[in-house]
Amino acid sequence: MKNTKANNTSFSTDNQPQNKRGLSTKTLILNAIKRKMLIELPDNASNIEIEEALLAHIAQRALDPDDNNSGMLLKLLSEKAWGNIKPTSELVTFDFDITLKPIQQAHQVMDAVANGHINIELAQNFVNIINTTINIQEVTELEERLSKLESALNS
Repeated sequence: MKNTKANNTSFSTDNQPQNKRGLSTKTLILNAIKRKMLIELPDNASNIEIEEALLAHIAQRALDPDDNNSGMLLKLLSEKAWGNIKPTSELVTFDFDITLKPIQQAHQVMDAVANGHINIELAQNFVNIINTTINIQEVTELEERLSKLESALNS
């Protein structure tokens, strides 16, 4: 067998992977917009400046009643600005005893639904939380039991 020196695989400032990733799709699109749009932008415009110019151009067209595409462009702007807003549940209060067994807690949640204190979607969230708590408790107890068994075996 031939003796060969292994490659240096240690991590150091000199031994770094080369960046083989190209530009992101978003950057490619923004660069194309900067080159092709009829918007005056300097060559050194940042991505934020390009995005602002594009949105200003879209907004101008979206608010033009004579533009046949204004409705679609207005929808595009609203999705860009508010597309990530998530609905939230209302703040509710009802009698809930955290010291009870999970089945009794689930009954408390069902009672809250039956009495109109919470809606069924919120009740499902509560039951999911109870179920997750059970799973966490099971894993915690198993870890503790395993640790005790390992200690007993090692002594």
